[in-house]
Amino acid sequence: MGYRGKFMTADTGIILPASFVDKYKENYHIDSGRKKPDGEEVFYLNISSRTERKEHWEIREDLQEILKGRLGRVYGIVLWEDGMIYRYNLITGEHETFEPEEY
Repeated sequence: MGYRGKFMTADTGIILPASFVDKYKENYHIDSGRKKPDGEEVFYLNISSRTERKEHWEIREDLQEILKGRLGRVYGIVLWEDGMIYRYNLITGEHETFEPEEY
């Protein structure tokens, strides 16, 4: 089975490219809220895993590439099954680890 976790981001209002959405829509919920005047759906950086997964590195790296050059802080969180939490700054790539007090 392995060590699994769930990845999520906050709702930022940042629009994601269609290529990103197509790549990840089977494994992640990606917020869609509005449509462009031509009827095309717009997807936003409000993401959560559909199921627990072993790896979340690829989506994190792709988001970092999309957000490169932006100011501010946009975080992605991985909640691991043992209670450990990884928090990633998706702009700078920096991360913090929070361990549960008890195992």
